[in-house]
Amino acid sequence: MMPKLVDRENERVIRYLYNAIASRTGFDNVKSNLTGDSILNDLMAKPSSSKSFYKCFEGISRSFPDYELKIESVLARGDKVMVRYTICGTHTGYFMGMSPSDKMTEISGIDFFHLHEGKIIYYWNSTYQMNILSPVN
Repeated sequence: MMPKLVDRENERVIRYLYNAIASRTGFDNVKSNLTGDSILNDLMAKPSSSKSFYKCFEGISRSFPDYELKIESVLARGDKVMVRYTICGTHTGYFMGMSPSDKMTEISGIDFFHLHEGKIIYYWNSTYQMNILSPVN
């Protein structure tokens, strides 16, 4: 494949992932985009396996049941894809050790993916944590 086709294909894989998360219908379908030995990194946690990726979004679904996920921008270059996103929802369940506030909360972050043959092999996440502590008025 030419680099431009690789860029588009990898962006398509990641957009599919985010659409599945946004629709709350595709957690099982997302598993096909991760290898069994995918390494996931969060700035607040130790590197972990692909199972923690699902648990993260299942936790968001429980803590913010009315959440909306908005992709702000996507940049794909070769085997790397970066996504800037915003999640907004009512904080009704425990999240990252915080008690529910029952207030609208916004979480923004940047996810960085490394893909090989259409599968995610490495993932980094950086979330702006202060948004979680400051509910949206």
